[in-house]
Amino acid sequence: MIHFRIRGQCPSKKSAQQIIKVKGNTRLIPNKLYVKWEKPAIEQLKEQMEEKDLSTIDYPIWVKCIIYRNTKRKIDKLNMEQSVHDVLEKAGVIENDFLIECTDGSRRILGVTKEEAHVDIFIYPFSCP
Repeated sequence: MIHFRIRGQCPSKKSAQQIIKVKGNTRLIPNKLYVKWEKPAIEQLKEQMEEKDLSTIDYPIWVKCIIYRNTKRKIDKLNMEQSVHDVLEKAGVIENDFLIECTDGSRRILGVTKEEAHVDIFIYPFSCP
């Protein structure tokens, strides 16, 4: 089992996406909260990979996310998990998020203080029974 912690409030990547045109092509871009959270999240994961002397995971895995948020308003857990999965890939923790075979046990905990907001990520090798 490998454990990572991302400090800060995990946003939903897909909420309030923006539609933009680039050279005549329409693109969807993540919302501003996700963009603001993504860079520090990637930096934190890279630091922890270096501290633990880990290389990129290239085999099927089970990822459990415990998401602590400083709000009592319910937000789609699956969209927040997707935010975490995307930064795991961008930080080089996992080769590709299609390697995530299982997310059993993931949950959100609402109503913590702003300072306590974070995500605990547990990664286990996955094998079919």
